[in-house]
This record gives sequence, structure tokens and C-alpha cells, in this order.
Amino acid sequence: MNEATLTAAGDWLATHGLRIVLIVAGAWLLLQLIDRSVDRASRTIESRATRLERDQRERVVTMAGVFHSLAAVAVFAVAALMILSELAIDIAPLIAGAGLLGLAIGFGAQTLVKDLLGGLFILLEDQFNVGDGVRVGGVSGAVERITLRATYLRDADGTRHLVPNGEIRVVSNSTVGWSRAIIDVRVGYDQDTGRVMHALAQVVAETNADPELQQHMLEPLVLNGLEALDVDTMRLRIMGKTKTGEQDAVNRAVRQRIVERFAAEQIGLPMFGRATRDGGI
Repeated sequence: MNEATLTAAGDWLATHGLRIVLIVAGAWLLLQLIDRSVDRASRTIESRATRLERDQRERVVTMAGVFHSLAAVAVFAVAALMILSELAIDIAPLIAGAGLLGLAIGFGAQTLVKDLLGGLFILLEDQFNVGDGVRVGGVSGAVERITLRATYLRDADGTRHLVPNGEIRVVSNSTVGWSRAIIDVRVGYDQDTGRVMHALAQVVAETNADPELQQHMLEPLVLNGLEALDVDTMRLRIMGKTKTGEQDAVNRAVRQRIVERFAAEQIGLPMFGRATRDGGI
């Protein structure tokens, strides 16, 4: 090599070469910072949780992995473009080609992208957790698993439903914070309303005094009285606030007590309304 070539190479290394080294070092340091920040945030969330179940820990890990992967892709992409620019390679066609490729992939995989974005927002907003009783995408059941692409539900019959996250528009969660026990009692018009009300009031008092059932309840049961007049029956309602997902135990116990009380007082046995997990009829 002649002196001019060596001088040009030295100048290039002193400018562009040094910049490339700084870009690589900066990208590496930024990735290390992101990795430590995500790890610290994950540990903080776990340490502040009063009762972090296995599925919630998995959710934190999933979120941390998603953010780390997205950040790594962004850092690598920017660093690669900066290095190519230092190598005097025209990156404009690459950017245009990447845009067209991304557009083609977006059209071809828009359903998948929609599902992934939907799953990301479910995780970010903590819309529901594994074990919650929910109604999504036209089906109801207990959440068994949540991924970025889909939510898995198990209904009362044991059937497992897979609901793509992109198809979820409305989420009805019946196990957030508390639940409600609702017992509708239908009796015929030939029954003495006063006797029926008195019997139900005794059932409510006995239930509220039961230490075993008190473990499921947040507030005492209340006899609302005559709820509605149907074509051939009167409808009376008992209701109360319970711990999350524990309303079914209270409903069953109250129904059993009502049957026994009505039989003892020779009141026509009632017909019970079907209460859903979210308190509907």
C-alpha cells in the first residue's frame, strides 16, 4: 500500500470506524440498561404484590420478555442503519423496501397482528387473570391460560374454548374484587305472602349467623322482599356480597335452608331462579 492509501484508511478509521465502534458500544450499553430496567421492574412488581400466584408471575415474565424483545429489535434496527450509513451505503432503498415488506406482511398477517396486539393490551391493562370467571367472545368460563395470541376458557361442562384475543370486544369479569349471591324464590299466588316472608327472613338470619358461611361473605344477606309479579308466580329475592367466586357456596346453602324451612312450615316448595356467576337471572 502506498502512503496515500494508508492515510485514507487511517482517516476512515479515525472517523467512520470510530463512529461504528461507538454505535456498537452504545447499542450494547442500551440493551444492558433495558435488560436491567425490565428485570428491576419485574422484581418490583413481584415484591409489591400481596399474593402473587404462579399465573401472575408468568404474566409478569411474559410482559418483561415482550418489552425486552421489542426494545432489542428496535435497538438493533437503528444501530444497523447507522452502521450502514457510516459504510457509505445508501439506506434509503433499504428503508423503502422494509416499508413495503412490512406493508405486505401486515396485509397478509393482519389477523395475527390484531390477536397479538389484543393480547398485549389484555396483559397491560390486567383485564382478567387465570382462574377468573369471564364472558368473552360469546363464550363463558374460567380462564385457564392467557397468551399473546389467545385466551383459553373452560366452561361448566368441561369444554375448553380458545378465543383469539383480536376477537375480544367486550370482557365481562364476574370475579373482580367481589361477587354477589342472588337467590330468587318463586312461589304461587295461593301462598300466604306474610308466612313466606317470615320463613325467608328466618333463613336469612340463620345463614348470616352461620360461622362457616360467614367465611364466604363480605356483607350479610338481605331479604329484598317481593321482587316481581310473574304470570303465575311471585318472585322474592335474597342477595348479599360474597368473596370473589364464592357466591355459589352461599347460593347452595341458602336454597337448602329454604327447602327445609318451607317443608317444616308446610309452605309450598318454591321454584328457584337460575342465578348466573355475575348475578343475572
